[in-house]
Amino acid sequence: MNTPAKSNPARPQYHVQVGAYRNAEEARRRLEIVHRKAAQFLQGHPAVTKQVTVKNKNYFRARFAEFSKDAALKTCDKLKKLSFDCLVM
Repeated sequence: MNTPAKSNPARPQYHVQVGAYRNAEEARRRLEIVHRKAAQFLQGHPAVTKQVTVKNKNYFRARFAEFSKDAALKTCDKLKKLSFDCLVM
């Protein structure tokens, strides 16, 4: 009897955004600062920057990726307690 191959579950798709900046270097600096002060909440979640254009202006969103929805919400709450602004995306 053949059994179907198990597929790998998709990676969690939620992000925790900690800022949006006019250049990539500022976004990376913010990610480093947040990670340094909240590493225990962010382990295993890659730091990413995402470039977007809004009204003909480029911005770089600073985010931590690969959260489940629940984990992203909890992490953002913890970051807010450390005085970091954040959004779940």
